[in-house]
Amino acid sequence: MIRKFFRLLSILVLCAALFFGYQTLEWSNKYKQGHDEYEKLQAQNTPENESTPENDSDSTKEPALKAENPDIVGWIRMDPTCDYPIMQAQDNDYYLYKGFGRSYNINGSIFLSSVNSSDFSDKNSIVYGHNMRNGDMFGDNDYYYEKSYCLEHPYFWIYRENGQYTYRIFDVMRVTDATEAYDTQFASDDDFETYLNDMKNQSSYTIPDAWPSKTDHIVSLSTCVAAHGSTRMIIQNQNSNDTPDSSEQQ
Repeated sequence: MIRKFFRLLSILVLCAALFFGYQTLEWSNKYKQGHDEYEKLQAQNTPENESTPENDSDSTKEPALKAENPDIVGWIRMDPTCDYPIMQAQDNDYYLYKGFGRSYNINGSIFLSSVNSSDFSDKNSIVYGHNMRNGDMFGDNDYYYEKSYCLEHPYFWIYRENGQYTYRIFDVMRVTDATEAYDTQFASDDDFETYLNDMKNQSSYTIPDAWPSKTDHIVSLSTCVAAHGSTRMIIQNQNSNDTPDSSEQQ
């Protein structure tokens, strides 16, 4: 009887190990497939002579991809590994687990909030992305918790149909989802200035010489702090000119 019990227990342990091994392999394949979709897209839409975003002001990427998926509203590049199309749908759930090709992708997409104007003309444009453990999407944004890293990598770039825009980071914060940090519309410039002051009080740190004025427009990059829960990391950025770069990074 004891032998039968241990034999049965051994079989159960083996079955459990096989099951969890299969599950691990399945998830590994999903992560690889999700990564490969964007790696292929990046390779197809990066000029051979491109080395840095500063030298890429004539390459907007977006127009060539509009024919494949008209939901694209731009392309974002950010240190150290962020290099993705920016999508926008009628709701913020659509691209949570869909890639550029609109099929299932565990990484989802980088996407502009459905409440924002697609031309980034709102005072605050919210761009969402998953915090992937392998560094995909906004998975490496954690680097920006360190102010020293931000000072060494102060810019990111958004390519739109009419050119390249350079944004400079001015604060980093942890907030709860659906707080005022996600406000996009303001009745006046003075109201926007009040919002900016509130963000300064909530931020983990600020970059004073990059701080926007009440007449500027900003982009807020939002990602989860953990797989579950309502805490979010936001990196806020401004482009005071609201015009494409004329040549090199300013």
